[in-house]
This record gives sequence, C-alpha cells and structure tokens, in this order.
Amino acid sequence: MPTKRKLTKDDEKKKDKSEEEEDKYLTFWKNFGKSIKLGVIEDSSNRLKLAKLLRFYSTEDPDKLHSLDDYIGRMKAD
Repeated sequence: MPTKRKLTKDDEKKKDKSEEEEDKYLTFWKNFGKSIKLGVIEDSSNRLKLAKLLRFYSTEDPDKLHSLDDYIGRMKAD
C-alpha cells in the first residue's frame, strides 16, 4: 500500500506543477500574445517557431486557451 500512496502524492505534485506552468504561460500570453500573433504574420523566417506558441479559445472549452496542436488533434477525420 505505501507505494500506491506515494504514486498518488507524485501525481498530485505533477498536476500542481502542470497547473502552475499553465498559469505562468497564461501570464506570458497576456503580456506577449499580440506580439507573437504579429510575428507570425510579419516574420516569415520564424513563423513556424512562433506558431507553436499561439493559443486560441475554442468551443470545446471556451474559458481556456488551447494550442493549435491540441485544436487540430481534436478535429474529426473526414
């Protein structure tokens, strides 16, 4: 049983760390999101790198920002 309990604590730590990183990115996005969007349009040499930083609201969860990769991953196949 102690092993199972330790896994639960480790999972909680990972979840807390993930939420903390998400909060940090949200702050980063609020500060630099417009510049990143502008960079995707104007800086063709760094377009792909900047595109990985983009975040969007979606109908899946309208209160949360999603990466383009997450958005594409949820798309239905034709």
